[in-house]
Order: sequence, then C-alpha cells, then structure tokens
Amino acid sequence: MACVACRPDETIGPEKLFEVTCDAVAVNAEDVLDPADAGWEAVQAGALARTAEMVGAAQRILDLAVEHAKTRVQGGRPIGGHQAIQHACADLVRDVDASRGLLYAAGWKASEGVPAAVDIAMAKAYASEACLTVARRGHQIFGAIGYCEEHPLHLLHKRILAASLDCGGVAEHLEHVARAIGLRS
Repeated sequence: MACVACRPDETIGPEKLFEVTCDAVAVNAEDVLDPADAGWEAVQAGALARTAEMVGAAQRILDLAVEHAKTRVQGGRPIGGHQAIQHACADLVRDVDASRGLLYAAGWKASEGVPAAVDIAMAKAYASEACLTVARRGHQIFGAIGYCEEHPLHLLHKRILAASLDCGGVAEHLEHVARAIGLRS
C-alpha cells in the first residue's frame, strides 16, 4: 500500500480530522470489515449517537439561557421578566423536549431489537433542525456575549451544526421516512 496524501480537513469545531488518500491498495474479500449491507446499520447507530449529542447540547443551551434570563438585569429587572424572553425560553423547552422524546423512542426500539430505522431517521431529521433553532435562539437571548470565545454557546452551536450534518443530513433522513410510509417509491 502506498499512501499518496495525508492532509488536514477543515472543521467547524475543535476536532482535528485528516483525510488520508491511498493508492494501489489490494483488498480481498476477507479484508472487508462489514458485509455490503451493514453500512446502513452503522449509519443508523451513528445517527442515533449524533442525535443524542445534539439533544444534550441543546439542553445545555436551554439551561444556560434560563439562568441568563434570571440573572441578567436590564432596565432594573431581569430580562426573564420580559414576555419576549419568556416566549423564547418556552420555544427552547418545546424543541429540546420534542427532540428528546423522538430520541428516546428511537433509542428504546433500537435497544430492544425492534426495527428502528424510521424512528432513528425521524429523530435525526427533527433534532437537526430543532436543535439548530435552539442554538440560534440562544444567541438571541444572550446577545453579544454568546459570540465571545469565553462563552460556551458558540461551541455548542458548532457541535450541533456538525452533528446535524454527520451520518446523513435532514433531507436524506426525511427521504428515508417518506419511503417507509409510502410517499416515495
């Protein structure tokens, strides 16, 4: 085997990833790690794990935002006293709880050996969009401090964005759901 290139991949997070390109590699049937059809199972397991990561990060953003709303004083009272911030925090709760519910349902089915491909796809697709909405709304609640390097919000946002793209994006998972319920052939 001859290694042609090894170069760093650009990421939006702190991970250090590299692309390794090899040339003239002979692969025999006994060298294959997974059977041909096992690839989708690996994607599903990865999608479930990345969904859990997104939900955890979104929960952390929710916790930080509620604490900030209680302690940040503007105009002589906490910003959480304003109805707009209360509604924003309620939206965060809705998105986190709905994402968690879908994640738990998919995880339970997968752990029990029940076919869970559609549930995993639904959880990944929903959480990808809902958790990104949580991150964006978190930036609105925090204002400028959420963009500072010292504050964890920007890191959580990047983790959610990276996880939403990994193991299949929203469109791919929604396509899987559409096929499963007969909307596509």
